[in-house]
Amino acid sequence: MSGKRLLVNILISVVVIIAGFFLYSFLFPKDQAAGLESVDLLTGEPAEPTDEFLRVLLNLQSLSFETDVFELVRRGQFQDFSTPLVPKTPGRENPFLPIGKGGPPRAASSTRPAATTTNATAASTTSPRR
Repeated sequence: MSGKRLLVNILISVVVIIAGFFLYSFLFPKDQAAGLESVDLLTGEPAEPTDEFLRVLLNLQSLSFETDVFELVRRGQFQDFSTPLVPKTPGRENPFLPIGKGGPPRAASSTRPAATTTNATAASTTSPRR
């Protein structure tokens, strides 16, 4: 029985809050401006349009848009200068080894090149043992 009573109390609270919001918005309406206005920083009053502002508006009025670019795109007359990207595998084979240890970075292929040695002393300077 207490669950049903709790649900009724929540519903009544929600209805009261919504009714209060609508009453407040209708009884105390805000005066909303019809757009952006310049405001004087010292007085807070709406500022008069300055000569500079009017000059900028007149300059914007003389703008025209060239639509030739859109025609070139539609006809496909642009030339593709892109270069193909070569896939590279980033990083080192074991990033936790100190720098200089662990051989060169991984190759782009999935196979790993085998180490070649010519004599016994060179075998110690090739890739580290696992």
